[in-house]
Amino acid sequence: MTTFGFCAPIFAGSGGAHPRTPLLDRVDFDQLQATVQTAEALGYDSVWVADHLILGREGFILEGWTVMAALARVTRRMRLGSIHYANLFRPPSLTAKMASTLDFISAGRLDFFFDPYAGQRADSLAYGLADDGSAIPRFEEALDLIKRMWSEDSPSYRGSYYAIENAVCLPRPVQRPSIPIWIGTSGNATPEHRRRISEIMSRHADWWNITPASPETMREALAALRDACAANGRGYDSIRKSFETQILIADSASDLDRWRQRIEAANPDYGDWDKLAERFLIGDVETVTRRLRDYAGLGVECFMLWFMDYPSQDGLRLFAEKVMPSFR
Repeated sequence: MTTFGFCAPIFAGSGGAHPRTPLLDRVDFDQLQATVQTAEALGYDSVWVADHLILGREGFILEGWTVMAALARVTRRMRLGSIHYANLFRPPSLTAKMASTLDFISAGRLDFFFDPYAGQRADSLAYGLADDGSAIPRFEEALDLIKRMWSEDSPSYRGSYYAIENAVCLPRPVQRPSIPIWIGTSGNATPEHRRRISEIMSRHADWWNITPASPETMREALAALRDACAANGRGYDSIRKSFETQILIADSASDLDRWRQRIEAANPDYGDWDKLAERFLIGDVETVTRRLRDYAGLGVECFMLWFMDYPSQDGLRLFAEKVMPSFR
């Protein structure tokens, strides 16, 4: 079954600050919480929270893991997912404990979307977390360590970058055999980066993800994953596929045009709409449904959606009422 996730706007993007949230002037947590609860009531399957330290208007972004913990207590059914949780932000031993705890308090609803890097370079430099060029080997070592802490009684580990000694990680994750591990690539990634990250995915990932990409770009990225799986003896179909992108949906061409005008007024340099529509989901109900089927035909099972009209709930509701039923 195809599932749909709501990407939580924890940073403001208006004024050209960030294209994910082009109409959001400021972050209001009560408003965000209410929207997440509405999304759950409408049938969305998951909520996703970004992991950055500086992002959007004036660099104001809520810390992602804290938000996920808060949302765990005001939702009952939706799964909770990090978006590109940055390995370099926190020691992996602490990450393992945090993830296990959140899986416990949410009754087994965590999806662990892990990333080698420390967000954007601005995050890294400002917080003293600059990458020394070892992000990829550190990442795979971190994955090994985290999986041991989730599965062994008191694991010890000594690698090139990380070490633990009899590290008790209780409570254990609720989910069995483990918390699902998601690893992603970018729609703008170089072929070499895709190759390197696909190698790691083929060894560790339960889910593959890509950020906004055309179907053609997605095919190329999936080919890299297929090659890595073949080289490492992993079944390609055993890794599930997901897509994170922006969406602007309206009931009519005139309504869609009004939303475009509002976005352009708030963000004069937002971009060429024809080019954006190659990577985003933009259009009326029929157009968005057709585009989703194109991606589903490539194997995508989960769509993680940034609603460009937020803080309005119009797109959120329209999508749930007129698009989602076609995929259930």
